[in-house]
Amino acid sequence: MKPTPRSLCLSLLSAAALLGGCGGEEAPTSQGEGVVVPPVQTEVAGNGLSASAAWCDDVTTWDPAWVTFENDVLTLINQRRAAGATCGGVAKPAVGPLTLDTKLRCAARKHSKDMGTNNFFSHTGSNGSTPWQRMTSAGYSYRTAAENIAAGYGTPAAVVTGWMNSTGHCNNIMNGALTQTGIGYFNARPAPTRPTGRRTSARRSPGGRARGYASRPMPSPFAEHFPALRSGFSYLDNAAGAQVPTHCIDAIHQFLTGGSCNVGQPYAASRVATALKARAREETAEFLNCRPDEVMLGPSATALTFQVGRALSRLFQAGDEVVISELEHESNAAPWRALEAQGVKVTTWRASWPEGRLEAAELRKLVTPRTRLVAVTAAANSVGATPDVAAAAEVAHGVGAWLFVDAVHSGPHHLPDVRAWGADFAVLSPYKVFGPHLGCLFVRRELLAGLPADKLWFMPDDGPQKFEPGTANHEGWAGWLGSLRYLRDVLGGGQPGREGLTRAFQRITQLEQPLLEAALEQLSRHRACGSTDRRRPPGAWPPSAST
Repeated sequence: MKPTPRSLCLSLLSAAALLGGCGGEEAPTSQGEGVVVPPVQTEVAGNGLSASAAWCDDVTTWDPAWVTFENDVLTLINQRRAAGATCGGVAKPAVGPLTLDTKLRCAARKHSKDMGTNNFFSHTGSNGSTPWQRMTSAGYSYRTAAENIAAGYGTPAAVVTGWMNSTGHCNNIMNGALTQTGIGYFNARPAPTRPTGRRTSARRSPGGRARGYASRPMPSPFAEHFPALRSGFSYLDNAAGAQVPTHCIDAIHQFLTGGSCNVGQPYAASRVATALKARAREETAEFLNCRPDEVMLGPSATALTFQVGRALSRLFQAGDEVVISELEHESNAAPWRALEAQGVKVTTWRASWPEGRLEAAELRKLVTPRTRLVAVTAAANSVGATPDVAAAAEVAHGVGAWLFVDAVHSGPHHLPDVRAWGADFAVLSPYKVFGPHLGCLFVRRELLAGLPADKLWFMPDDGPQKFEPGTANHEGWAGWLGSLRYLRDVLGGGQPGREGLTRAFQRITQLEQPLLEAALEQLSRHRACGSTDRRRPPGAWPPSAST
């Protein structure tokens, strides 16, 4: 496999930090957050080092663009150090800036060039050298040193954000004993690939073992982020969700190898799990555009919808009414039809065909003062229609009813916005958005305390935990955080927060549009159901376009 593009290696030393990296101009591929070598304390004798200036000759002259990248990383790291940070749930105070040391920069650049030239990703050099030996060869005397490496982040901001989201990397960056830095960025230009035939690729896992894959050339640069696509198969099973990127895989690996543990305890592993679950709730809220205390983390959207159905069954009475659209997935229909057993009337909101369009005017004819709930999809998994959810909310709220939105199928194609929709409830499946098999539930804060729930007695009545029975799938939520990082860093240009997600979904639209047009062109000779508007990609096509 070609060297991981735009990758970096960082080592933080006492009085020094060392950073090196490798990268390619095309197909930016991230090796998760890289791997971390914690600080070590080593006594190095005076000036008796076997270093020579000649050792650095091949990295003294450096591409100006690479130098700019190095300088930007240093600036961002120093901004984080000055602001203080939380690493793995533990607050770290602000520390002084790192200053550039030319000997450390030499060692960093040597290692980045080594990785890029020899197609590997590891703290150990191709000649077996350790970070500490490379520092010594560069003529640097140290007592304490640490190294982080990461691969494939396309911008300096993405590199630093990835490290700050990883406990080990964050601890190294926020170590006040480290005061100098060397930064090396190497951009490995990929050699031409053969137009036909098969190749065997290998990459080093964080544990250092090489894994080989026999694969055909990837159809797009983004495919390099998805190991499952190296099998040569095309995964078109919508129900199974999207394949997951290395960001997700590496985050799961990192959590499990660090020790799996439950939340709420004082020891280190528990603090990590507690912080991880809190961050998963916060970043899911950012994805949905709501508050963290409005987000429930569960096993699947279907399971969470049935939980809400059971809660509402204790509130609704005989004669109350529910409206569900004709376009609903069964998981947003069966829980509400089950209410018929206790005398609730369930009415179907019919679509206009062949477009599969749901008209708000038709919904207005169905609702009455007895209507308690309207259930509608944000994108139909059957025909890809995207109903006007905000219009449905206006109609529902006009008679005092709640709106339940199924955002599962729209989630991979359109960034959800429960506030803009006017939703009272919404469900999302991370596994449709390059994540593990999980589910998320949004409940408007004002409704949460009044909803009955099957919960343990010590769980609060007004918190999201009431709908999260049992121990969470912490490794899965770690993977979801990795998937969100993929969206922001790779598709979103390294922008943080919801801005990065917004840019990512704009990029997804750009990638899907030609695929949609090609599909519609092929289907033009057949009778089609659903929207054929080429300006707006229907949620059903394609299932994994942005991979």
